[in-house]
Amino acid sequence: MSKKLAATLIISIIAIVTVCFLVGKHITQLPQNGVHGETIDDDTHITMNELEIALELYGGFLHGRRTVKKGDSDVSVNDVFRFETKNDTDYNRYALYDMNGDGIPELHVSSVGPYDILTCRDGDLVIWSSFWSYSKPLNNGTVLTEHLGGANDRTSYVYMVFDYYGKELLSVTFEKYNSNIDGIYDENSNFFFEDVEVSKEDWDKLTEKYLSVGIDRIQWINFTAGDEYEQDIITEDDFSFTYKNTVISDKIPFSDIAEILGFSLPFDSDDEDDNTEVRAGATVNNQSYRWYVLHYPNIENKEISLDYVINTTSQTSWLVLAGLYNVETYRGIKVGDDEEKLLQAYGRDVQPEVNRDNEVYYHYTIKGNFIDPEDKKSICFIVDTNTNKVVEITINYCSSSSLDLLEINLGY
Repeated sequence: MSKKLAATLIISIIAIVTVCFLVGKHITQLPQNGVHGETIDDDTHITMNELEIALELYGGFLHGRRTVKKGDSDVSVNDVFRFETKNDTDYNRYALYDMNGDGIPELHVSSVGPYDILTCRDGDLVIWSSFWSYSKPLNNGTVLTEHLGGANDRTSYVYMVFDYYGKELLSVTFEKYNSNIDGIYDENSNFFFEDVEVSKEDWDKLTEKYLSVGIDRIQWINFTAGDEYEQDIITEDDFSFTYKNTVISDKIPFSDIAEILGFSLPFDSDDEDDNTEVRAGATVNNQSYRWYVLHYPNIENKEISLDYVINTTSQTSWLVLAGLYNVETYRGIKVGDDEEKLLQAYGRDVQPEVNRDNEVYYHYTIKGNFIDPEDKKSICFIVDTNTNKVVEITINYCSSSSLDLLEINLGY
């Protein structure tokens, strides 16, 4: 789903609640379930304030602005969703679905690994309950875990009932084994209910009331890489750009970049010329380092600048910073573009900084869209508040560690 559609979903829920509230009707769009799956009396009311607070918290979590406490850890949306492979992203999804019948939906976030249900309690975001991805919420507010696998073609089930606060009140376990490993469970297979072996006929009767509960009331929304909804999720691609038909990033050896652009690396020189400046130098553990800035095609008419560090002892080099003056970013933003175009491309869920010159800094990073104190890569846009135009673009690959040249030997 796109960002616009996701926003429409939340706005629609608020609109529905608003209309029902104003005309004095009860909320009936969401399932009204008790802790044992019974129907709650239709006099259940929710207030606009409670619903708005919950939706605001959920939106903040999905956009990386908020975390939720899970055990001793603060968990963000990036800790739930996985983006390493396409298979991972196919499992990323979320939904709004009421689990305890109070009329306020919980936020469900599920991936190839964890599946967490979040709720709003006393104005704060908390975990209602947590499972693995092979668990699914049922129409009556319970959860069924169905785990496939094992040496004997085994399928294990756990049916769980919860109280209002997400505490497990009851669980029922049942399993079936197929020693033939042919995918067919018949009279020759083994069936267990609450650890007691039973016949297939008895197993079918005992489990029917658990396996027959529907799952169609929850409407999952895909949260996949490349979706417009995820414009504010930064990936490795955002730290690359194309110049002279050449893709430049820190994933490419800087010596290769230099060769493509047609200049030689000054491994043992402090000389400066029309396109190269020497920023600093140091010797660490008998290894000599120099930090250069290359302006291309030259300092006076630069279209890009590349900061790089060279180990003159081992003759290795790496990219530190990239300045884009007349080149587009991976998402098509360049110096001179409007601030609004920038925010549409990269998202609004950052905390901009304003300096004394009335310039606004927007920093975007891979994890959570906030600057990481451990020198994570970031892309920074500077906007002039007088013109609302982008005036500077810098991709930071590892400047913090490289600025302190004594730390270069830590692997940068």
